[in-house]
Amino acid sequence: MLKDRPTVRAGRLARVGVAVACLVLTSACGEEPAPPVTDRQVIGDWSAACGATIRIAADHTFRFTGFPIRLAGRTAEPERTSGDGKWSLYPGKKGVAPPTLDLDGERSLYSLDYVHDGKKLKLHWSVGDPDEGFHCTFVR
Repeated sequence: MLKDRPTVRAGRLARVGVAVACLVLTSACGEEPAPPVTDRQVIGDWSAACGATIRIAADHTFRFTGFPIRLAGRTAEPERTSGDGKWSLYPGKKGVAPPTLDLDGERSLYSLDYVHDGKKLKLHWSVGDPDEGFHCTFVR
């Protein structure tokens, strides 16, 4: 019977590890995913504290100004652009990519992440390293 104790202890430790992982990764352990974003939720004027704006129209066109596109260095102000194009809602795929709002400009595709803050939808865009880069969160 004493020979089984390490196996029981290892099993308990494994269950504790899974429980901790579930707390960290709640979406993977049964938490309801956020409802899909609809056209109606993104149509309108969006602005960010980073100084960028986006106008998203019902005809699936957009116009943005001051939109950050790349960093020249870690502490440098990002290069910005203004322009227009077509937008679409990418639904994401399990295990592939999260859902995004895709802005398809003349030469580039920009995919903004959805952020559900309570009942309010926000759009998030980052340039450079996700931890140390330049971030913009757009609100309506």
